[in-house]
Amino acid sequence: MGHGIAQVFALAGQKVAVLDANPAAFDAARGKVARNLDLSVRTLRRGR
Repeated sequence: MGHGIAQVFALAGQKVAVLDANPAAFDAARGKVARNLDLSVRTLRRGR
């Protein structure tokens, strides 16, 4: 859930920092944000 909150704030123009003591959790969050943004771009390109 934290990655989604960070993404929403970043898209709204706010500076965000995502931190996690577990490197695997940080990598997973980064991947989820990247996938969400990729899906958004593909959806916009299709005109939906």
